[in-house]
Amino acid sequence: MSTTIYLLTIGLKSNYQTSPERQTKNKKSSKNSSKNFTTRNRFAELSNEDKDLNMEINTDIADKKPPPIFIKTFIKNYFNFCDNIKKVIEPDSDFLCKSTTSALKLNLTTTNSFRAVIKFFKGKKVDYYIYQLKEDKSYRYTKLTPYKTNRIH
Repeated sequence: MSTTIYLLTIGLKSNYQTSPERQTKNKKSSKNSSKNFTTRNRFAELSNEDKDLNMEINTDIADKKPPPIFIKTFIKNYFNFCDNIKKVIEPDSDFLCKSTTSALKLNLTTTNSFRAVIKFFKGKKVDYYIYQLKEDKSYRYTKLTPYKTNRIH
């Protein structure tokens, strides 16, 4: 069975021919492509010819969002809880609460509001857990003494 399919495909390839119209069109297009033409530079206006021009560059680094706070304490009045969070955080920042199977997930937008909410929870003795901020992580460096390789024991 597989040999007959193989023979059929070989027969199709040998009978395949291109039409004479196609062959002439391809030859004409190759002649046209050899001609050179020039265009004006469309991006000339964007060139920086004025080197004395002082541009102000805004180098503000975007603040990264703090990690979420997972609240394990059962909250009886959710709307009262949200009002208390709004009072604690900065007026221009926002927060988002989501319910998970084991805890309430609180996402804040700024690190200052994150720290304020943590202080608020410590004062109210709320059971929560967080991930440590990257900026609060401590770094430990170990300086190794050079090892002499010329001594053989």
